[in-house]
This record gives sequence, structure tokens and C-alpha cells, in this order.
Amino acid sequence: MEKKQILGWVLLVFITAVVSIAMFDEFTKDAEKAEIGEEIIQDDFNYKVNKFEIKNDNDRKDIVVSIEAKSNNDETVSNVFSNNFILKIDDKTFKPDDIKSRSIVNGKVNYLYTNQINPEQTVTCLLVFNVSAKQSESKKIDLLINDNVVVNLK
Repeated sequence: MEKKQILGWVLLVFITAVVSIAMFDEFTKDAEKAEIGEEIIQDDFNYKVNKFEIKNDNDRKDIVVSIEAKSNNDETVSNVFSNNFILKIDDKTFKPDDIKSRSIVNGKVNYLYTNQINPEQTVTCLLVFNVSAKQSESKKIDLLINDNVVVNLK
């Protein structure tokens, strides 16, 4: 590759990163703030982040977030939660690892990810976010719920 092409790619990556950071910060600027253990009341569901922990996964880490959800719907809802949660570590964003989040956890099916939720039913789910060891050591880890609530995890 020519020097100009390499410089062009570096510049493109840099601009993309800056735009992504600005969009996420703008996206969460007006978001409601919540803490672990606090009930978050939304239209269709009430949420509560119970806890989070960091587990080893070889050279990577899994950030496991326990979330309780109560349905406020009049009808059964299926598999709608995987896109409602975004993890933010410093200037990077992560979606739940679908395979790990859909697995059986401690001998139980991870209901929020794999099952239907009936009206007024409350279920607990573990969302698994795969990150680097360095990212897991960050002092600032947030969870964005439904684009409008930020829960400070660390």
C-alpha cells in the first residue's frame, strides 16, 4: 500500500471513532440516570439491574449483568430484549453476546433471552458482554437501557 492510502485509512478510522463517540455521548446526554438495584419504570417493562460481575474467558473477560424485568404488557412478548441493552466502556460500545446470553445459566434457561414473557410476569436474565481484559479494568462502565436510561455499573 502506498503511504497516502495508509494515511487515508488511518484518518477514516479516526473520524469514524470520533463520530461514534460523539453520537453515543449525544445519545445518552439526556438519558435518565439509575443505579444498581434501582427500579427503572418504562412503558412496557420495569427493569432492575441486580448486579454485575466480571468472569474470566481465557484471554478475554465476560461482563455478566443480572437484570430483572417485569412485563407491563397486555400480551405475551417474545425475544425483544437483546437489542435493548448496550454496554459502554470508556468510548466503546458493546451488545450482548447472543450465544452466551442464550445459554443455560446455573442449570436454568436464561428466560429473558429465550422465552416468552407473559403479562405481569417477572423474570431474571443474565446478559453477557465479551470484552478485553483491559476493558474490564476500566473505571467507567455503563449500561444503556432502551436508549433512555443509563445505569452506572462501575
